[in-house]
Formats: sequence, C-alpha cells, structure tokens
Amino acid sequence: MLYYNLNDENDYSSIPDNGCLKAIYYGPDLSVEDKNKLHKIAVRKRIAEYDVILDEDSRSFDLKVRESL
Repeated sequence: MLYYNLNDENDYSSIPDNGCLKAIYYGPDLSVEDKNKLHKIAVRKRIAEYDVILDEDSRSFDLKVRESL
C-alpha cells in the first residue's frame, strides 16, 4: 500500500501513516535508488523491511521472503 503522488513521482515521503502499515516488501525489480528512499522512511517510522527474491532452486520459480539486509 503506497501513495503515489501525481505531482512528484519521487515523493515517497507522503505515504499515509495511520498506524496500519507494518512492513515494506521490496520486490526483485525495485531499483536501488527507490529501495534506499523507502528504507529511510521505514527506519524513521519503525517499519519492518523484507526482500522478496526469486527462488532459483524452485522448479516453479517461487518467491522467497527474507528480512531485508
């Protein structure tokens, strides 16, 4: 659940915070720049962070979730 600011596509700081956001899951295609921006917000708001990665050992290319480093 992210708020997309139509006036500024780089404005992730306007993520609505009414206490319901508990974690951010970073997808495998997320740019390093965007992840760094979101990470700063997660630290400030004490939100858990997880990386979603492609399980290359899976025959069906399942996704794995692990704590973000």
